[in-house]
Amino acid sequence: MGIKMKARYPKPKCPNCGTSWREGDEIYFQKNKDNTKCVCVDKECFIEQGGTMSDKQSIIGSRNDTIVVKLPECEVSDDVKKLTEFEDELFTTAHHKMKDRYPDEPVSGDRFGRIRSQYVGQLIDIKLVYLLTKILDKE
Repeated sequence: MGIKMKARYPKPKCPNCGTSWREGDEIYFQKNKDNTKCVCVDKECFIEQGGTMSDKQSIIGSRNDTIVVKLPECEVSDDVKKLTEFEDELFTTAHHKMKDRYPDEPVSGDRFGRIRSQYVGQLIDIKLVYLLTKILDKE
């Protein structure tokens, strides 16, 4: 499946249609399983080369899109810092378990990240039940 992205390198001429582009221009790009590539600034040429685009691409944008995050200015309490340490342990556990369970998935890939994230959520739920049970047993 192809993506629309900003070109990282200039191309003097597309071998298929003859169109050229510069670094930073929007291009269509797809790397196939046999390591061949479909790439062009012209979508029709890209498709003629065997490239395919998902309808989702136009909705979610390119992976190279820049996002702006505004963080609130606030002090982080010790309680919150302890919670993030707890989350770090669960994240690390999830990462290694999913790496063992899905050895062929690249760990830097989007799919692996989604699988790991879902498992972190499950571990948080399990830990929460464990802690609540522990608290209720003390009472």
